[in-house]
Amino acid sequence: MERINIEEFLHKKTLIVGDIAKGKTKLTAFLVKKLIVNGYGNFITILDLAPERRDKIGGKIRDFIDVKNIRYLTTNILGPRMNAKNIEELYDISRRNKNSIEKLFNIYEEKTSKILVINDLTLYLHAGDIERLLNLIRFSETFIGNAYKGKSFEIEIFKEFNQKERELVERIERLMDIVIELF
Repeated sequence: MERINIEEFLHKKTLIVGDIAKGKTKLTAFLVKKLIVNGYGNFITILDLAPERRDKIGGKIRDFIDVKNIRYLTTNILGPRMNAKNIEELYDISRRNKNSIEKLFNIYEEKTSKILVINDLTLYLHAGDIERLLNLIRFSETFIGNAYKGKSFEIEIFKEFNQKERELVERIERLMDIVIELF
C-alpha cells in the first residue's frame, strides 16, 4: 500500500468494494492518511456511516487513523443484518440508520468540501435515497468511499434486501473513475 500515489485519486471518484473483513475501511483510512500527509487535510470531510467494530466486522475510520485534525462526522449506526432478528427489524433498523445518516448529510451540505470520504455508504442505501447520495458524490471534486459487496449475508430472509443493496452498489460503481475490489 505504501507505493500508492495519492495524486492518482485526486479529482476522481473512487469506490472500494468487497466482502466483510476484507480491509475496505482500512484501505480507505490509509488513503485519507496519505491525503493528510500530502497537505490535503483541510479539504477533507469524512462521513463515517459504519457501525462500531464487532467480531472483526464494521469499524470506523477513527479505529485506524487519528481524525482529530480533519472534519469527521459520524453517528450511531447499527448493522441491520447483524442486529435484526427478523425482516421487520431489518427494515426498522435500516430506516433509523437512514434518519441518522441524513442528519450528517444535512450538516455536510451546509458546508461542503473538495474531498469527500464516505465509510460504508451501504448503510445508507438500505433505506435512503440513492439520488441524494449520488449528488453528494457528484459535487465533491474528489470522492473516496467504500461499500459492502459480498456474500457473507446470503440468508434467504435477506434475499430481497441483499439484491437491492447489490444493485445500488453496482449502479454507483458504474459512475466511478476507480473501483477497487477486495475479495
